[in-house]
Amino acid sequence: MKLLLTKAFFALSIYGAQAQIPVCSTPSSDKPGNVQVYADPILKQHVKPTEVPPGEEVKLPGFRVQIYSGNDRDKATQIRNTVMQQYPNQVAYLTYEAPYFKIRVGDFRNRLESQKMLSELKSQYTGVLLVPDKINFPPITR
Repeated sequence: MKLLLTKAFFALSIYGAQAQIPVCSTPSSDKPGNVQVYADPILKQHVKPTEVPPGEEVKLPGFRVQIYSGNDRDKATQIRNTVMQQYPNQVAYLTYEAPYFKIRVGDFRNRLESQKMLSELKSQYTGVLLVPDKINFPPITR
């Protein structure tokens, strides 16, 4: 009896193990394809458009490095010009939030990206801060 149950158990185990083998595999192809979507016209009313109208800026949450905050507009402009010359691939923004002029550098998507710029600017300026801000959509590099 035990022998019969053991044989039945092993037979079912082997059968179950075979069920894990895929029946067919999907071939991969690097050729371009054509996708057609058939959807109800009512669906278009409920889906928001993803295109941005011309002339409208896209802002998203991110980080910038603040290097100056003070009342002197001329000094702020001078610092901005200096930073733009030292780092031509970064944008320095001069903003006015009453009563302070602020210089913020860069458009960083996350805190990790901004740490390198923060450490470089800390050696040159005092009071350098990493601040969350609405940033312009930065170019995607691969």
